[in-house]
Amino acid sequence: MTPTGRLRLARRIVRDGWTCRQAAERFAVAPRTACKRARRYRSRGEAGMAAPSCFPGSQRPCGGHDTAGAFYGPDPRRAGA
Repeated sequence: MTPTGRLRLARRIVRDGWTCRQAAERFAVAPRTACKRARRYRSRGEAGMAAPSCFPGSQRPCGGHDTAGAFYGPDPRRAGA
């Protein structure tokens, strides 16, 4: 979802009084994600809608990192690498 889409989703919940479930269905995301976006919008405003995985203190790396080994262990097909 684009930053503009995240902003629209959060505004529906915060300003328009939609429930997280209603907004999630409308924007095709999980209710938990919708609530997370609304919390970020309340605490950080429009700036909080940019690049969600790259916020300071995030446990997830920003895009472009190879994290497969971190979750599944080394790839057995790469034994000599």
